[in-house]
Amino acid sequence: MAAKPIGKNRLNASTLFEERKKYKEESYPDLINDDVPTPIDLWYNKILYGRLDRDAVPVYPLFTKLKKITSSNENLFALNFVVDAFEDFRNAYFFLQKDDASNSPFEFLIPSKAWVDPAMEKQQYMDALYNMMVEAYLPFKKRYENVRTFMDFVNEFTKFMNEKGQGFPITMTNFITSKFTTPMISGIMIEVDDSPHDDDENKYENFLTHACFRCYTTTAEKFGFKIDKNAPWRLVADLKSPVMQKYMEKYIMKDAVATTPAILLRFSNLFDYYYNRSYQVDANLIKEALVNFYYSYVRDNPVFTLSKFSIPHQKTVHKIIERELIGAADIDQRFSDSFWVTYYIRILLAENPQSFSDADMRIHIVRAQTITKQQGITAGSKYVYTIFGKKSVDSKKKI
Repeated sequence: MAAKPIGKNRLNASTLFEERKKYKEESYPDLINDDVPTPIDLWYNKILYGRLDRDAVPVYPLFTKLKKITSSNENLFALNFVVDAFEDFRNAYFFLQKDDASNSPFEFLIPSKAWVDPAMEKQQYMDALYNMMVEAYLPFKKRYENVRTFMDFVNEFTKFMNEKGQGFPITMTNFITSKFTTPMISGIMIEVDDSPHDDDENKYENFLTHACFRCYTTTAEKFGFKIDKNAPWRLVADLKSPVMQKYMEKYIMKDAVATTPAILLRFSNLFDYYYNRSYQVDANLIKEALVNFYYSYVRDNPVFTLSKFSIPHQKTVHKIIERELIGAADIDQRFSDSFWVTYYIRILLAENPQSFSDADMRIHIVRAQTITKQQGITAGSKYVYTIFGKKSVDSKKKI
């Protein structure tokens, strides 16, 4: 094996580059020389593994398909078949492991982290984005004077997103694939240590070169897991593994029609039964965010003072302006699903600018609105995602 890597985020840029390269290319044991299975690389290769379906559409797990990890001391969850495989792996590891694991991460293999709720992550992120808008964007050049009604707020938010959207996405589609989320939202990963992810020296000394590492990795492979190369304490379900698919098949998907034969869960249908696709919720979540943003803004800023110089009076005149109070029912009546599907287009273009002719834009907007009126907001959103959102994740690798 190579010389010990010492990469940490605190190093200067050139040293960190060399140390990260050393870890990436030389530090991890290999199958031929060390009899260690090939890991999964979530830093440089499978960056969005578990967050994209087979068609590279961003996804996140259904809460109803999660299961508590019984071997954990905390309330940790993962997809049910992943938990089953992990518990079996853990029991087998303790039976097979013969080397001394005392005072090491391999001694107990107690889960310390698993599924992370993307909705909770997004809520914290959206709170920060709201503060950015009301504390920095709106006060600049007194933009807050443009906000008198809910529609005014929507218009200002559009301008805000045109400035910030590429770096700060609000759609679930682009949030899931952004730097603001963790791979743990996939529901298929379990960590058995809480080591810092930037410390390559710790990875090398306490994991990769430990006597227990070979048994740990080979046993994990036998139960359908890969080890995260850049976080060796993280087990990642290999969804295409025949072993992991055997665990999937224990779960029968019941169709709404009683006469329909039972369907076994497999990789081929996993994302249909166990995940939400991002576009299914994008338009509604945008609406929910803007409504909540506006309510918060009006609560804290119900009025503002408009100051203008009056030529006839030759002095500055001050006028108190009250902002619109609007209820949820009125918003639903005045802003239809077709409005929000159309607004979804504007936000996707703010997050990932693309060029469309005016004629093409009109065609796509009319088509999206028609589908929404005829088939509902989810169908309309799927069309919008296909035309305007897919390009933003097309460059990402499928699982």
